[in-house]
Amino acid sequence: MRFRPDDEWIGELMVSASAGGFSGVSQAWFSKDDLKQFAQAIMAFPLSADAPPAISGGLGGNEKSPPQDLVTLTFEPHNVLGAVRATVHLETEVWDGKERGLHSETTIGLLVTYGDLGRFGPAMLDVIDGRIEEAVLTSTP
Repeated sequence: MRFRPDDEWIGELMVSASAGGFSGVSQAWFSKDDLKQFAQAIMAFPLSADAPPAISGGLGGNEKSPPQDLVTLTFEPHNVLGAVRATVHLETEVWDGKERGLHSETTIGLLVTYGDLGRFGPAMLDVIDGRIEEAVLTSTP
């Protein structure tokens, strides 16, 4: 995950994900405050099963194309052993409604631990604030 600020309030989040031979890359615009709240939420223990931390960003719609969610991240409890299911959904942009069937998308799910999230959340905050270039979430075997 990388972040390119546009100004002091918003920026473009670039996300790449891969697991089990599948991969995807996309980017979307987010408010810095929303991203920081999300980063704080994924560090909670335990995560809420009823309202798991999730964030989604993309493009607003127009007369030719409906709104698009290009990047969606969700973290939810997976089992009683403390595993967390991370779901990353990525799509390419569609600028013309005629191209709607030509876009690419992928949904990648992987299991992570609360320890993994405990490292990723602070790294995500550092990326948003420009202290580091990239935050990486890896699954602990």
